[in-house]
Amino acid sequence: MSESDTRSSGKKRPAPSSSETAQPVSRDALMDALPYVDSTHEDYEQYALALIEEEMKNSKPPSDVLGLAPIKFRSPLMEAEYQRYVESDGKPEPIKLPKASKTQAPTSDTLADWDESVQQARSEYERERVRSMILDVKKDSGAALLWKGFNGNLDKELEAHQKLLNDQRQRVEQINLQRSEDQQKTGKQLEILTNQYQASLERRFRLDMAIDALEHEITQLS
Repeated sequence: MSESDTRSSGKKRPAPSSSETAQPVSRDALMDALPYVDSTHEDYEQYALALIEEEMKNSKPPSDVLGLAPIKFRSPLMEAEYQRYVESDGKPEPIKLPKASKTQAPTSDTLADWDESVQQARSEYERERVRSMILDVKKDSGAALLWKGFNGNLDKELEAHQKLLNDQRQRVEQINLQRSEDQQKTGKQLEILTNQYQASLERRFRLDMAIDALEHEITQLS
């Protein structure tokens, strides 16, 4: 094989310009772009989502997450309260007052009847005592003021964090605006340079083809 044939067989056309029709995206293709200058490929989002899904399928959670020990409760009462809390979605259990039981005098003078009457009286007394405590708590304005102060402090902290978040978002927005302005200013220059580069590749390709043709003619004449 002659030198000219070798050169001809190794020829490659220059890369197509951005104005040509885009081909389907390959999974092995490197996709990159300047977001404020280049036009994003129509399949870019689907390509990125496919990569994320594939990564999620291949990734495995850490071993310590799979080996978490079950919750150990100190008592059945704690376990029952935990189950109630989960089923009620964290809502507090309503306060239930003991049912009122009317104290009755013993029907006879036996010791068992008197013990039963005393137990009923004690239950009624305890119910009234608990009821009185609940009413006192409701009337106590100090507890309400403490809760209002606590909620006020939480509101102040929330407002401060929201201000920090808004400031950070504004800084990010300013950076993005600055990037957009810089890329828009140089976008036309990049397009001109790209067209010049493509034209240079095309001229070089035609020059190589002409050289190959001349060498082929010289070979035939010799």
